[in-house]
Amino acid sequence: MDTSITTTPSSYPLVNGILRFTEASMTTLISFLKYALPMSIFFLRFLEWWYSSGYGRSGSTSVGSTYIPPPPERIKVNIYLFWFTFFV
Repeated sequence: MDTSITTTPSSYPLVNGILRFTEASMTTLISFLKYALPMSIFFLRFLEWWYSSGYGRSGSTSVGSTYIPPPPERIKVNIYLFWFTFFV
């Protein structure tokens, strides 16, 4: 009969609990960083573009000073040519 004390992981419940908690924490941290790092890189690149393009320097504009683009030019359509290409 063997009377020696065996040291299996189940004989230390506190250490086993700490190891499971550490493993779960690291798994959660890695899965969080898998999405957080690309999002932070995208956000920093967006800020870099924003401040280099002039949008960031324009500041807030008042209602009267907003830029209104000119109306588009009218397109002249030759109706005869349109019907000819449509039916032929």
